[in-house]
Amino acid sequence: MSTDISVIRVYLCFICGSFICRPKLQSMLRKNPRESSDTLVSASHSPKVPVNNFNQVRCETGYLCDVCSGDVENIWDSDLYLRYVIGQVDPETLHTTRERHIRCNPTLAQFIVDPDFEPVTIDGPFDKRQLDVSYVREQERLITRGWRRLKELAHQEGISLLDYPLPEVRRLLEQK
Repeated sequence: MSTDISVIRVYLCFICGSFICRPKLQSMLRKNPRESSDTLVSASHSPKVPVNNFNQVRCETGYLCDVCSGDVENIWDSDLYLRYVIGQVDPETLHTTRERHIRCNPTLAQFIVDPDFEPVTIDGPFDKRQLDVSYVREQERLITRGWRRLKELAHQEGISLLDYPLPEVRRLLEQK
């Protein structure tokens, strides 16, 4: 029986506890055409791992930042998951949306106001100092809460992806 590699890519990380893998990251796992369809070869050419032995599978290359090409190692560094948690990314498009470090999106990062997050400032028309004060306050509250939610999620296990968003975002998603 042959195995569809794109399906495996989507579910591997649920098993190993990392982020949810997305098929667009071809470097994460690739199928070796000379091997059987039940064998995966990791991007770093580590030994072959049988598909049916899921508890041994580990994603060695995480999400790559679309801006700097670096690995987005932690969920609290993820612009994609921050935007998902605050309701800017629909769950149906999460797996096809490009990833970035939060700091690689300074227009969003500037709104995180937390002692554990080094402030980001930008110049130009999107500088929050140039925007309406009430809008800035609203964005700082929402985006900071979203970032803190990501920090919480990093220390929790077994949470459904649908439960990641802030409560008000979950309510809106349930109404759809």
